[in-house]
Amino acid sequence: MTKHIFSPKRYLSSFLFVFFFFLSIVISFAQSITGTVIDKKTKETLPGAYITVIGLNQGTVTDMDGNFDLPIQRGRYSLLISYVSYESKKIENIQVDGSKPIVLNVELEEAGVNLQTVEVVVRQRTDTDLALNRNIKASLQVVSGVSSQQISKTVDRDASEVVKRVPGVTIMGDRFVVIRGLNQRYNNVWLNNAATPSSEADSRAFSFDILPSSLIDNMLVYKSPAPEIPADFSGGFIKILTKIVPENNRLTLSYSTAYQHNTTFQTFLSNSRSATDYVALGASTRSLPNDFPASLEQLSKTDKVTYTKTINEGWTNKSITAIPDQRFSAVYNSSFYLGDAQVNNITSFNYSNTYKSYETINKRFGIYQIATDQPSLSKDFTEDHYTNDSKFGVLSNFSITQGSANRYEFRNFFNQIGKQRVVYREGADYGNNYRIKETEMLYMSRSVYSGQLGGFHTLNTEHKKLDWTVGYSYANRFEPDRKVITARLNNTPTSQYYGQYRVEDNDIMRNFQSLYENLMSGGANYNYQATIHSWKPSLKIGVYSEFKNRIFSARNFIYDFNMMSGTLPQNYKYLPIEEMFAEQYIKADGVVLKENTNKSDSYDASSFLTATYIGANLPIGALTMYMGIRAENNWTQLNGYESDGLKPVEVNKSTLDIFPSINMSYNLNDKNIFRLAYGSSINRPEFREIAPYVYYDFEAFSFYEGNPNLKDAHIQNIDFRYELYPTPNETVSLSFFYKSFQNPIGLTYFEVGGQYQFTYTNALSAQSIGSEIEIKKNLDFIGLNNLHILMNGSIIKSNVFFAPGSINRDRPIEGQSPYLLNAGLFYEHDKLGLNASILYNVIGKRITAIGVTAQNINEDIPDVYEMPRNLLDISIGKKIGTKGEIKLGIKDALSAPVVYKQFPRFETNGKQETREQITRSYTPGVNINLGISYKL
Repeated sequence: MTKHIFSPKRYLSSFLFVFFFFLSIVISFAQSITGTVIDKKTKETLPGAYITVIGLNQGTVTDMDGNFDLPIQRGRYSLLISYVSYESKKIENIQVDGSKPIVLNVELEEAGVNLQTVEVVVRQRTDTDLALNRNIKASLQVVSGVSSQQISKTVDRDASEVVKRVPGVTIMGDRFVVIRGLNQRYNNVWLNNAATPSSEADSRAFSFDILPSSLIDNMLVYKSPAPEIPADFSGGFIKILTKIVPENNRLTLSYSTAYQHNTTFQTFLSNSRSATDYVALGASTRSLPNDFPASLEQLSKTDKVTYTKTINEGWTNKSITAIPDQRFSAVYNSSFYLGDAQVNNITSFNYSNTYKSYETINKRFGIYQIATDQPSLSKDFTEDHYTNDSKFGVLSNFSITQGSANRYEFRNFFNQIGKQRVVYREGADYGNNYRIKETEMLYMSRSVYSGQLGGFHTLNTEHKKLDWTVGYSYANRFEPDRKVITARLNNTPTSQYYGQYRVEDNDIMRNFQSLYENLMSGGANYNYQATIHSWKPSLKIGVYSEFKNRIFSARNFIYDFNMMSGTLPQNYKYLPIEEMFAEQYIKADGVVLKENTNKSDSYDASSFLTATYIGANLPIGALTMYMGIRAENNWTQLNGYESDGLKPVEVNKSTLDIFPSINMSYNLNDKNIFRLAYGSSINRPEFREIAPYVYYDFEAFSFYEGNPNLKDAHIQNIDFRYELYPTPNETVSLSFFYKSFQNPIGLTYFEVGGQYQFTYTNALSAQSIGSEIEIKKNLDFIGLNNLHILMNGSIIKSNVFFAPGSINRDRPIEGQSPYLLNAGLFYEHDKLGLNASILYNVIGKRITAIGVTAQNINEDIPDVYEMPRNLLDISIGKKIGTKGEIKLGIKDALSAPVVYKQFPRFETNGKQETREQITRSYTPGVNINLGISYKL
């Protein structure tokens, strides 16, 4: 498709006005006390230290760089500076009169006291690197993570970009997490200590792209089983906490804009655009009318014409100019007292509108032609992709603390995403001997709400603790009026329409689908620490329950062209699409909408999980053993129909499983820890994987269908890790893991009528073995005091095994990369207010689609691999005084292409040969963004 050059002059003035208006916001009327809190010995800053005005219910907390800004009226004050496990310091007689700035640089010393005697008025922060390191070091399990402090030093925009900074973690499809080579179906995600729903119709997954990075307090990835966490994971169990502890009573505003290579200021195709698209609510204008009948089959032709006309719209694409990406957020922090209870609140709003376009090469190959040593090309297409995403989200988190014994939290998160996509495809279908022009017009919306109410209590003494959480989550996904229009070239030389493209009535598909999912959960954990002389073992018991319900429905339509009536022109099928659906042709003896829906296009499903556990933590000198057992009873029910829509499919399954685990750690000294862990886990089929609904994926030109006969997969997990903590902010770790699978679940495909159809199957067994390394280190030992590095890498090998006699051949696990590497170099200069980072990421080739095997390897259709791609992100930030910051970022600076390949193998002359063929490739392009934030 031809791209038109666009001059940005008429947009430049308004763009600069908005940016510099935001930049010029300077509101600083109040006097304040500022300063930095550091460790006296190491000189490292202390994020999360508390500055309290003695005698007043007023104070603040140091930010991620150890700095604080305490707005205060004129007068004389005394301050108490405190930090957990450090000696508090009192500074008296501070005179605030506005005549000069008050700057305090405070050094705190580590305290050798029992923390149980320390009364902390303000809750300890968990969003800093220091806090993250301490939590990981004190953990009883093998765990990795990332903090809000580290996130702030990158150009990561949402959780899908953040999570790939964790050792052993990658992302597929921009939003699905892969941990230790295991794709999204083998991982579990909790948000704020409660289960999350899936807003994906075809995948068991939490969509990480819905959560803006600025709202994340910390993200922990647990890699070894333990009795208190769900057993339904084998790659990793991810716990995401959103922010709840305010730094100060303040409002923070942020705005950023971005230039996307090959998109911004270029011609961009859009379909049926309305004002609601800009606020991610475009599904409301595209859905079927409320009075639209449940089926068209039983209606008269007159009524069919009436309803055909009611949805006869959206046939043409409009050319617009893609403006720069826009992002805005506002975060309000507040802390106050109600009687003797301290109330903290963080409320935020975020909005984004982005554009992306690129050209794709999309091919399909059949069985390799050995005789000519040439690939067998069956489809060869070039595609233009245009995607416009709009998102808005709201977060509101409250915590109420009564003394040091009781804390309550109420967390709420809502996100709305609207995605409009137009794909124009042109090329040859060699299998059917014709050329095509094909267009997909899609609008998709997703809504997610997640809310949790929880309590944390110290009972009688510090030896007894109770915490509980109840949660409710809701997700929906709508694809209203997805259109796929296929036009085929007339290649008959004797035809008067030779060389023209025609559209048959069944070449126009319209699909309307909706998904609703509700999830309710509740759990409680009780921890008792005994004291038997000097021995302090602890016992933990708990219960958990989760109910999930999904309702999915789809409507499919094609058209009936009555060419025999004589009311349609002879060249009707060769007219432009907008003319074909002109009002005069919509009539009983002309063009009428035809229902193509059967009972298999809808299903409803429910699951009910109940669990209980008991665990014991047994410290024996430097050795700590945490062992336990978890019991889970899971009931799953699904009602649907086989793909022909005739035979009902009912799944009603209840299972009780027992999961033992043991996590051991040996503290050689305060800086060296060895860990060894074993545990069993499970991987249950997701609703979509057992539902017989058939869905057409336009990009893969393939169909997907569930398998009601899937079995649960059972996994045995072994982990060993060594951890070194040179300083509180530094980490070096090396780990090894082994996993053994029984009945692993995977995706495979087969050929049906010249089309590929994917389905889910159980293999016999599988195994995965790998190693991970992580390094967080300051470079002050070589004289570079303002630099530190972060590096993590993994090497993984896996194999899937099939039953004896099966024609399937052993292969790696789908989605598993043989290696991955993350590396980052960070620069921070507190006095200059300058920070910068360079981040690099690469993963090894991994299977994204399982091939079709035959008895003879020469007749295989090989697996499809995503090839390695080098990613480089650059970020530079500069503080403006104590309240503002400007940040420049470059994402995907290397602009490397995304490439998918097959590697056909065949035997000739007694030896095996391998070839390679590109099935799909495109280049997303460089993204350059500029943003500013200001704290009021």
